[in-house]
Amino acid sequence: MWARYLLPYIEINAAKDIVVSDVRFENEFQTLEELDFIMVRCYVGEVIQKERIMQEMPDMPDELRLDISEVDLDDVGCIGSGMMWDHLITNDGCSIEGLLQQVDDVIKFERDNG
Repeated sequence: MWARYLLPYIEINAAKDIVVSDVRFENEFQTLEELDFIMVRCYVGEVIQKERIMQEMPDMPDELRLDISEVDLDDVGCIGSGMMWDHLITNDGCSIEGLLQQVDDVIKFERDNG
């Protein structure tokens, strides 16, 4: 699994901030959580997600939105999942500035409290 191959890079770059921008599976989430990564979910509502997919890939069947790579982490944070997001960023049509402000807020929170 790719997340385990990240270990040597983390050891070499321990003083730097490392961002993994695309985590899709529970095993990836769990590995990064074990490595003390701060887990941030960028949430997009189903309606907006579908609109964006139709703009980018109009021929994509609806079933692909239900592919395991799209839904495997949907239960993170639910009772019994054993996994929890540290932060939630909402990307539901806000401006890029609004999205970046949410990222800045997470960084500030972690620096002040981490």
